[in-house]
Amino acid sequence: MEMVSGVCDANLKFLYVLPGWEGSASDARVLRDALQRPNCLKVCKDKYYLVDAGYTNGPGFLAPYRATRYHLNEWRGNTPTNYKELYNLRHSSTRNAIERTFALKNKKQSYVSWNKEMDSHLAKVLTDQMVQGNKCDGDTWKPQALQAVVAYLNSTLHLTLTKDNIKNRLKNWKKYFSVVSDIQTRQSGFTWDEERKMIVVTSDEWSAWTTYVESHPDAKGLHNKMIDNWDDIVLLCGKVEQPVKVLKILRMVLKQWVRKRKMK
Repeated sequence: MEMVSGVCDANLKFLYVLPGWEGSASDARVLRDALQRPNCLKVCKDKYYLVDAGYTNGPGFLAPYRATRYHLNEWRGNTPTNYKELYNLRHSSTRNAIERTFALKNKKQSYVSWNKEMDSHLAKVLTDQMVQGNKCDGDTWKPQALQAVVAYLNSTLHLTLTKDNIKNRLKNWKKYFSVVSDIQTRQSGFTWDEERKMIVVTSDEWSAWTTYVESHPDAKGLHNKMIDNWDDIVLLCGKVEQPVKVLKILRMVLKQWVRKRKMK
């Protein structure tokens, strides 16, 4: 396990980050190293950084009182009864910025903006994995299938995707499939344009579509939106008979082969 020490300001911006410490090194030791490095953490004169109870008070650093209520959830429905508790409450409220900064950073890292090329490669690898028998019943995939997808996309497109990124994308595909299938099978009044790969909603149908979305939240934003890789989604997320699925796989493989031949 690698420890990462971070310093941020009240605006949730990192001022200093020190990664690389392995194991369970003490907070004081990590801080001492940060202050002694050539590119060290600098503390402005007459200024202080708020630190947690793992540190001690010192020049430039203020720690909370120990053995005294501190975390914000401990103050719900309670008020400070002495100066130590009041100090800890103010300290905790202000130092909470570091928790929010790390949470914001992790949220940004977990978000992936998918494009047509990424979707195309994802479908290609998943099709190969399905042929190899790495898709389970219930539209789930074996671990080796997800590992193969991550490895291929990262090496081919120079990305840093994780299994969770792949799972989230597949959730979106399943959502698309569920909504379109519902539109196709029930008499909802809306049209699925097979050529343009979209749910067509006219201005006259807008009120009905709004009502439909209220009872089908996953349909939000899918009206008049082209789903470029719809055929891939049907193949990988749909419940079709095995012979039909094999034919679709062969057709897709043939198209890929023809495309490669034309590029040569």
